[in-house]
Amino acid sequence: MQSVLGGTMWRFLVAMFCLIGGNASAQTIRNSVLPNIGERSTATVGDVIYEKTKMTIIPAYVIDSGFSGKNVFATVTVAPGDKFIAIKSKTKLKACRSPNLEAFFNGVYDACLYDDDGDGSFDRYGANELQGGKKLKNSIPYRASEFIEPTSDSIKQQVIFLGSTKDSLRLSYREFINDMARPAFTEEYIFPLETAFPQIIGFKGVKLTISAINRAGIHYTVDSTP
Repeated sequence: MQSVLGGTMWRFLVAMFCLIGGNASAQTIRNSVLPNIGERSTATVGDVIYEKTKMTIIPAYVIDSGFSGKNVFATVTVAPGDKFIAIKSKTKLKACRSPNLEAFFNGVYDACLYDDDGDGSFDRYGANELQGGKKLKNSIPYRASEFIEPTSDSIKQQVIFLGSTKDSLRLSYREFINDMARPAFTEEYIFPLETAFPQIIGFKGVKLTISAINRAGIHYTVDSTP
């Protein structure tokens, strides 16, 4: 398993070096905690009361309208919400779509859009990087967006409020690693409650101050995180 992950991570780092050196986009590592430390918050049963994420973010461009057209022998179809990542070009902006980021890093694209004059709208389209762009009948506006890339060091931690009794508080902890679609680890905590508030609880290095629990939900602040 380690050799597979090591090889995947090495290919990713090489690809990111190429991306930074040859293309217009560069990745950043984003660490975030929600809610903010010290912020008063309220959550109902089933809500996420704490979330910490570390992800690789790549700048992208998203379109709100789609089209389908033929360029030579290739049919290019794009849909609203599709994301395109900039690549090196002589035009103001050339952005391409791939089935996944590994394909993108290997130069495999299934659609490319061109903004020739930098006015915020794509003017031409092609099926891949090598195919010359064909003029769009109607230009397609785009806006800045982000592509989130799960990598071997990506992580998301969530704590969910499961409910309470007069004597106890139930929380569920979920941890997502690399594949953010499904939790890699889940466990449940049950905390004994005292009769008076505020109360402080701690788990996984996180400390919460609970100011009240009532029919509106749990009222709390995040005091500290690892």
